Amino acid sequence: MDPSYIEDLSRFYIEEAASEGVNHDVAFAQMCLETGYLRYGGLVTPDMNNFCGLGAIGADQRGAYFSSPRIGVRAHIQHLKAYATDAPLRQELVDPRYHWVRPGAAPTLDGLAGTWATDLQYATKIRSILTRLYNFSFQLDKSRTEEQQADSEISPESLKTDSIISVQKLDFLTNSPNSLKTY
Repeated sequence: MDPSYIEDLSRFYIEEAASEGVNHDVAFAQMCLETGYLRYGGLVTPDMNNFCGLGAIGADQRGAYFSSPRIGVRAHIQHLKAYATDAPLRQELVDPRYHWVRPGAAPTLDGLAGTWATDLQYATKIRSILTRLYNFSFQLDKSRTEEQQADSEISPESLKTDSIISVQKLDFLTNSPNSLKTY
């Protein structure tokens, strides 16, 4: 996979999530789960720019297509926002299934299990990905001492990553893996 594609996709998640007030860490981790870390292999294919399986329910309905990766990310963020809150969108609607969601039905990860996905372990799987991403980001920062790393042990629980709407969180997708940001 082209590293610049991953960098662009990461940037799109940060920017689009910030625009809608959605936790980009949660959205990115959900994308990893839904796409098999961008390996796909199910109904959705890479050319669809569908990073969350929107509309993918069977062989006859493989899911929505989006014109670009940014628009696909925007649709994902909008769909996630619809689950999390009844707040209006800040950008033009691109999610074709937005109106099928009961607004605010799932403001936390646990609420996505059995609603976004039928898998009752869905939230646990996303938390696992978040934990691995957070731990990996700290391993990348070789300039930190062992004491600094021990002081910064982090988990989704300590960052309140259960919330889908913007919260204080680790910005693991930027060049500052130990920075906390609030959107």
